Amino acid sequence: MNIISSWVGYTFPKAKRPARKAAKEPAASCTVAAPSQAPARVMVLEADPQSRSTLVDLIKAVGLEPLVVPDGAAALKSIDLCAPGMILMACNELPGPESGDLKLCSMMRKPRADHPCIPIIVLATGSDAFIWQGYIGDCGIEGVLEKPLRAQKLRAMLELWLDLPLKEEPKQSLPPIQNTDDWFQVRFTEDIQGFEQAWAKDDKPSMVRFAQHMQGIALVLGVQRALKLADRLERMARGTKPMEPEAMQRTLTALKKAFAPYLD
Repeated sequence: MNIISSWVGYTFPKAKRPARKAAKEPAASCTVAAPSQAPARVMVLEADPQSRSTLVDLIKAVGLEPLVVPDGAAALKSIDLCAPGMILMACNELPGPESGDLKLCSMMRKPRADHPCIPIIVLATGSDAFIWQGYIGDCGIEGVLEKPLRAQKLRAMLELWLDLPLKEEPKQSLPPIQNTDDWFQVRFTEDIQGFEQAWAKDDKPSMVRFAQHMQGIALVLGVQRALKLADRLERMARGTKPMEPEAMQRTLTALKKAFAPYLD
């Protein structure tokens, strides 16, 4: 079976161009840049020219380098030559045993000696996106974004996987949180202590579990910065992000600080 699928495009609102006229994106060209430490490269597999152009603009806007490829074959070749930091892949079919998109994800995710596994973010329409959510963690799929794509959601995904600087939340009076009592305080304290103890024992499964608990608390309280930091801890525990002791400690300290105003 030909595993290289075609992707159905979707329409984004027209993005505003800077004063200087931007270069027009090629219809479907594959350019492999020389290896570089910065900026991070984001591979884009999108057939629709307008949608592709908008994705490229959004990626450039956060200081990253887009790598546009026309199809799966070009994607695999590009990965072998110079692996990107992340892959954005538009899909127009449902995942399953015979899914060409899913098989392509698996081939792109295949570990290679010269680079770590690459996170793949699937772009799909509403109903399909819901089904793709069930495949997160399989074949290298680390996230799903619903089309038409919002710039804010794309940036959040890029922040999580490519370590963009986290935007500080605006300083304002905190809204009252109802029905929290002492439960969140106790649960967060238990989770943070459990994570630190598991880290000391190099118990990665427990580290993942406690990090997920803290993500749940952040979602309930609506603390976006804490959600991103807890997710970063989970990725360190899973090995998809380097687990350097200093970086881990900085993330833990920042997480405690992010939660503190809501739990005091």
